[in-house]
Amino acid sequence: MSLNHQSLQQLKQMGFVDQLPAPPQRIITKLSGTEKSGKSHFALTGPPPILYFSIDIGTEGVVEKFQQQGKSVLVYELRIQKNQAAIEYKNQWDRLSQLLDVALKVGQGTIVFDTWTEMYELARLAHFGGRLDKVMPQEYPIVYSDLREKIRRIYDSPMNAVLITKMARDYNTKQLEEKGFQDTGYLVQVNARMERLDEAGKPSQFVCQVMDCR
Repeated sequence: MSLNHQSLQQLKQMGFVDQLPAPPQRIITKLSGTEKSGKSHFALTGPPPILYFSIDIGTEGVVEKFQQQGKSVLVYELRIQKNQAAIEYKNQWDRLSQLLDVALKVGQGTIVFDTWTEMYELARLAHFGGRLDKVMPQEYPIVYSDLREKIRRIYDSPMNAVLITKMARDYNTKQLEEKGFQDTGYLVQVNARMERLDEAGKPSQFVCQVMDCR
């Protein structure tokens, strides 16, 4: 069959393009690691301004160090409390969503979620009315869809992003596992892992390993 130039032209008129715009010069990274492995510090080395969603307690003393060096770091702190009214979780989630929308309009710099694991937990609490047990598998797609949409919005911006993900050992297998939204690694551009190396009599070394990237 010969090439149908008329159909090709019609597709272009309907929205197909043969030249894509230059991609934004930014990186969207999932940064995993165990406790005290340097995740927060590494995230704060991103290009300023840093827009830091602090949803954990590991930032104390870390953010201040960078601010004292003159780096622009804006922090929004949120703590997820147990046994809140269901509407409180929804309000917190809606507030974070609103703040992300505004942050993405800054136009340059780095957005940090510390941690993305807690973001996943808050999304579940917000969508499941404050409960985490007795949740049926068919209820989870709304949570997954909401988190994917937030990552898509980051892709549509020129902002860098670091999604910090906790790791812990499985109770049965004793293997290290990432905690939270398991699809995150497939959605980001770079999967990186922090590790702290300790040797007697020597200062700790912090290593960032790129696990895979596009």
